[in-house]
Amino acid sequence: MIRLFFIVPIFLFLLSCSGSVMEKQSDSGKYTIILSHKGKELKKGRNSVKLRIVDSKGVRVEGAVVELSPWMPDMGHGVMLIPEVTDLKNGDYRIENIFFSMEGLWELRIKILKGNLEESAIFEFPDIT
Repeated sequence: MIRLFFIVPIFLFLLSCSGSVMEKQSDSGKYTIILSHKGKELKKGRNSVKLRIVDSKGVRVEGAVVELSPWMPDMGHGVMLIPEVTDLKNGDYRIENIFFSMEGLWELRIKILKGNLEESAIFEFPDIT
């Protein structure tokens, strides 16, 4: 049963975004990662996204170390530019300078470190143009 205290903050977060929103469970299911960005799609060149991280009880994960790596699986490479992560507090994180160097399928590989816990997730973007 999903509790209302979890749905309402997610709904308010979605209302504050004018663009696309995606949600993924971390590999072990301990975190839910909600990724949003302005505009309909990410594009070739520089991009930025916002993440909200919540635990399995709907509590926002504050003060985590978040790392994000763009990866092009079909070509077997990433990019040289390291995205910049800003902790916006209250479980929200902004990531800027996400660079896609060419068109095609890209992944955003996310690693979250909080205390002794390390979680990861991969968001796919099949049509970067």
